[in-house]
Amino acid sequence: VREVLATSMLEALGVYTSKSLSLVETGEALERGDEPSPTRGAVLVRLSHSHIRIGSFQRLAALKQPALMLRLLDHVIRFYMPEVWDEDVAARTAGFFREVVGRVARVGAQWMAAGFVHGVLNTDNINVTGESFDYGPWRFLPRYEAEFTAAYFDHSGLYAYGRQPDTLLWNLVRLAECLLPLAPRDALQAGIEAFGEVFLTALDGAVVRRLGLVPGGGRRIGRWRRLGGPGWIRRRWGLSRRSLMCGLGGCRRGRRSSRCGMCWRLMGGCREGRLIFRGRRLARC
Repeated sequence: VREVLATSMLEALGVYTSKSLSLVETGEALERGDEPSPTRGAVLVRLSHSHIRIGSFQRLAALKQPALMLRLLDHVIRFYMPEVWDEDVAARTAGFFREVVGRVARVGAQWMAAGFVHGVLNTDNINVTGESFDYGPWRFLPRYEAEFTAAYFDHSGLYAYGRQPDTLLWNLVRLAECLLPLAPRDALQAGIEAFGEVFLTALDGAVVRRLGLVPGGGRRIGRWRRLGGPGWIRRRWGLSRRSLMCGLGGCRRGRRSSRCGMCWRLMGGCREGRLIFRGRRLARC
């Protein structure tokens, strides 16, 4: 029932989400180790363009099966993103990754504008087509609170509302690691560094739509952000003295976050011309 409610509400709020086709009660008593039991068993039929997740690629990487990973990648490109096809394996892998980064960044921005907290953002809950799905302990914010969590077991705030952009980026870094046998590191790094600007641009549009306004004149609708914006933007994307770097081994002078293992560089410490956040905009260091 919670998934039916989530998909209906998110679709109404403009979030790219899976749909709930039907919910059929089985009459069985279901025993669960993490919830009060017995509970009523049911089967939910979910509609989605794809159920291929970042975890699907992680499984093949763990099994050391690059040939099967290439087959899976080609399947995804042919059916879901044919515009990125290239005869060169490295080029189409990089194109695939850039497309996934963009799609995940945009759905993350839609969540933030909707005040939605997914609750469990592991790699098995991130669809490569960018569709939001798998709604367990989700919540909507009762009021603005960056530290708000949805899951009762999330004592550390790992999947808190304000951490969702960081967590989506962490998931994309895990996908990039899987694709290293198929594409050069620099091409994947470039895809990761595009996340921040795609996310913020999508957030501008999502907030404007949520307010019932129409963007005008082709100008960026970012004044609300430049004037300060929500606290989670100031802390995580605007005024934090961190660069948007990944854990692909490119950082030689950086710090490592104990929370997620992602590699961060202090601003001013970069000598390699990579993109960082300066103020509220991406710039070269």
